[in-house]
Amino acid sequence: ILDHLPNTRPLGIELLELKVARVHPQGAHYGWQVGDIIVEIAGVPVDSFEELWARIQVERDRPPVRFLVERCGEGMVDEEEREEMKMARAAAQAAEIKKRQSTSKAPVQPGPDLPGAFGSPT
Repeated sequence: ILDHLPNTRPLGIELLELKVARVHPQGAHYGWQVGDIIVEIAGVPVDSFEELWARIQVERDRPPVRFLVERCGEGMVDEEEREEMKMARAAAQAAEIKKRQSTSKAPVQPGPDLPGAFGSPT
């Protein structure tokens, strides 16, 4: 958990995508280790550096910020399992969007004031 995100080197680490490649003193203070893979920020899964960066910008003004990492030997998943998890999340998100779309639009039925309705001019 980071109690704040400073403007320069906010995490105290250098990344290759989501994997920690180098830890600076500030990063070591927060417990980062080389090889950590960031999988969630503030409970939101991240699958790319772009998603990580966008989430950091959102969370910057809402400290503390919780990062979930995979650490070698602790909860590590292989690439195939990671891809399955990513696809499952995408499917769940698509289903949620479809559900919202289907419940937010009531079907419009022709009525006396709508063109094409029985008894009304077209």
